[in-house]
Amino acid sequence: MQKKTVKKIEQSGKKIIEKIFLIFESNKKKTIPNLDNINKVLVFRLDERIGNGILLLPLLNSLRCSLAHSRIDLLIHKPVAELFMAAKKDVLSNILPYDQPLFFKRPWRLVKMVRNLRQAQYDVIITSHNYDNFSLSQALFGRLCNGKCLVGFEWKNSNRFYDIAVKVTEEKHYAAAMMDLWKIFDPDSKFKLGGLMAFRNEVKNEQKGNDVKNEDVLLWLGAGQGGDKNIPPKVLDFILNIIDERRISVKIATSVSDADQLALYSPKIVSKTLIWDKNLVETAKFFSRYQMFISGDTGPMHLAAALGLSTLGIFLRTNLNRYGYRDEKSHFSLIWENDDASYESLKCYLIKLLDKLQSSKLKK
Repeated sequence: MQKKTVKKIEQSGKKIIEKIFLIFESNKKKTIPNLDNINKVLVFRLDERIGNGILLLPLLNSLRCSLAHSRIDLLIHKPVAELFMAAKKDVLSNILPYDQPLFFKRPWRLVKMVRNLRQAQYDVIITSHNYDNFSLSQALFGRLCNGKCLVGFEWKNSNRFYDIAVKVTEEKHYAAAMMDLWKIFDPDSKFKLGGLMAFRNEVKNEQKGNDVKNEDVLLWLGAGQGGDKNIPPKVLDFILNIIDERRISVKIATSVSDADQLALYSPKIVSKTLIWDKNLVETAKFFSRYQMFISGDTGPMHLAAALGLSTLGIFLRTNLNRYGYRDEKSHFSLIWENDDASYESLKCYLIKLLDKLQSSKLKK
């Protein structure tokens, strides 16, 4: 009851803020800046979901291709910021960590950061919030940064807050939709998934010097928020039996936050499972040891794909078109219906990826 009351107060407060904003702000659209006149760009995302942050990589790489010598800054959730500091310094001019707990404790730091962003006088500010809803706080933050042109997705009345509101098809892949926020300035921008392959190669070279063994398959049991994305026990056994028949090495792992989900699995699986508790940079280094990655629709899947690992995604509830990887060569995804057709598709995809893995090992 108390939570519902707090939620209602929060919603009422947002409606009041929204009305005040719309009274004082003009609804007039600005002219789209010419690409040649764009010298400073800020991309920001305040949401804490790591996977969605990693899915910004194609957008960021495209920005750098379009603006070889311009300033491109990124403000993003702290763990992703730390990963990009280690892996994407060549693409981004400045990487600013958004540390929400710290800003709540020390709000003057947030004020100082906003002041610095305002002083930068960006030509374009891109808010990369999800394209299937609207975040008032993200929109207001973008306005506070006071750029010449604020760009976001069209959703209900979001076009009254953004200078340019971009409409996308809801079934479009998340990373491709983010690219649409930039294509209005550079329609020739090319969409390419990945973005951390160079980082993976650097890590592998370092590991060779330290005699670290590069392994074959990493199977991630992560359940995600709400615990509804973990691989079902019977499906896990099915996958492991096929891998064992090929005599391919496999490591089972899950995050420390999902460790309670291990109760779903047999004691044998639990004893083999690595509970991973390192930061995102160390996680990327760990993933770089492997050639292939299997999981449900979780943030680690997006990290694995960005690193260039072959991936097999098993989607239980979430939108496969939006978050899946399917090039029918190195990436396969399927919606799990728990029927014979699901098992047949899973076996087919898994064998194709294992064949590819074994072929690459023979060539070495």
